Amino acid sequence: MRALPAGPVGFVLLGAGAGALAHAEALTTLPGARLVAVVDPDLGRARRLARPHGVDAGDAPEAALARDDVQAACIVAPNHAHAALARAAAARGVAVLVEKPVGRNADEAQAIVASCDTAGVPIGVVLQNRFAPEAIALRETIRTEGLGRLVGAVVLVRDHRDAGYFEAGPWRGQRDHSGGGALRIQAIHMIDLLEWLLGPVARVTAAIATRRHAVEVEDVVSASLELTGGIPTSLFATTAAPVESPTRIEIFGTEGWAVLLEARAAVRVWHGPPGPQALAAVAALDAEMAARLDRPWPDGTTPELHRTLLAAFVASLRAGRAPSPGGAAAVRIQRVLDAIYAAARTGVRTSIAD
Repeated sequence: MRALPAGPVGFVLLGAGAGALAHAEALTTLPGARLVAVVDPDLGRARRLARPHGVDAGDAPEAALARDDVQAACIVAPNHAHAALARAAAARGVAVLVEKPVGRNADEAQAIVASCDTAGVPIGVVLQNRFAPEAIALRETIRTEGLGRLVGAVVLVRDHRDAGYFEAGPWRGQRDHSGGGALRIQAIHMIDLLEWLLGPVARVTAAIATRRHAVEVEDVVSASLELTGGIPTSLFATTAAPVESPTRIEIFGTEGWAVLLEARAAVRVWHGPPGPQALAAVAALDAEMAARLDRPWPDGTTPELHRTLLAAFVASLRAGRAPSPGGAAAVRIQRVLDAIYAAARTGVRTSIAD
């Protein structure tokens, strides 16, 4: 890996699509890091993102990665471009931070991680919800049995994506380019958070379908997940909801109940004993989060969690330790998703590969 400067670590942003704005805002407001350049095959799009932040724009990744003032790369390009960009960065000794999903399946994710390991550069994955303070506190509550013995959980991802979402990024609807739809692109965050909170998924059964959009990928998935220890969990995720609602994880224990809500990269949590006051508190929190969804995605997305994740990534580079979440997490979540797709395809209860 390249030597780090005494001052801020220089980042290049590889990709200038809708998901790149939060990264750009986080990098230009984070002490210890600075955005050097934005690169996108569409030079006009790169310029539109770079201009407000006062940085260079380009359409050639190799040229940007060769700059002496670049030590790290944020890869926010379409899924099918992740592997080539990660290899190019690793070959230049540039640290790699990749948006989820790192690859279009677990094998590709593993190959990307291996290319970074071989080159001796660290790799991190953008699973920013792990950095929400309330999620961290909930994890500790669960670990100290603050909810009692875990009974089960429900994950609901109810997103509204219109035709314009796929027209703006046709790759999202193309299986070879995206690797999947509502499961691979949207639900991945909550499934990762579920495992981070409660432990690994062991077995799955599932069904997927495309009910609303004229695309090759699924816009609805339903799955039954059995976590290690026998904790049953129900997953429903869609991009075909007529009205978008806050994404939620509900966790039930013998002594308590927890509700985690996410909307536009903001996470809020309620937990405590059940009862009328609890229902009112959760309803109020749900309404508060729903108010964040008054504009189509990605409008209203906050960079706060991305900033915290990037700060942790920079700290890991400075300390010479592996980023967290890193390569293992990138591959693990893809193995879970691959198992859900396999279960839906075969109709057979499927175990998660090690």
